[in-house]
Amino acid sequence: MLEFIKDIPQNQIRNVALKLPPVTHGFRRGQPPELQQRVRQFVAGIRRWTDKEWDLFQEIWLLWIRCNPELDAVLAQYDNAADFEGEALTPANSSLDIGCFDLLIQASQEWKVSRETIQRFYTFGYFLTDERIEQTIRQARPQADFQLLRELTVLNNQVQQIVDCQ
Repeated sequence: MLEFIKDIPQNQIRNVALKLPPVTHGFRRGQPPELQQRVRQFVAGIRRWTDKEWDLFQEIWLLWIRCNPELDAVLAQYDNAADFEGEALTPANSSLDIGCFDLLIQASQEWKVSRETIQRFYTFGYFLTDERIEQTIRQARPQADFQLLRELTVLNNQVQQIVDCQ
């Protein structure tokens, strides 16, 4: 979970970390090392989390999504309002949740979101373990493919500049 939180820029996670209990010994209060220790202690206490801590983790999860603008843009297009209508709670992994992953895979095929980002969204989200979702995620393009495309694009641009100069 710490790796997930480390994906969030320091200046973004700071506001959340300040809501956690301060570290009492060995750190200057409010400084980055102390805030990092607050987050480590928060994560270490996961088995004892109350609703308040789970609400704070939800805030972290939403912050992580906003720090992944490509993912955030795809999710903003998806209408899952029906999961929140009425009095009854809709269980995790509803048909709308499954549909969301289908949309994410489509976005991955369009070079917008990597498999690793989708996997983290699934792993640290509210979803239950589900073979259907995991099979769907395996269809997404890996981050290595995104890196290769970036490198090929740069190479193509360099070749084009050489051709244009001749």
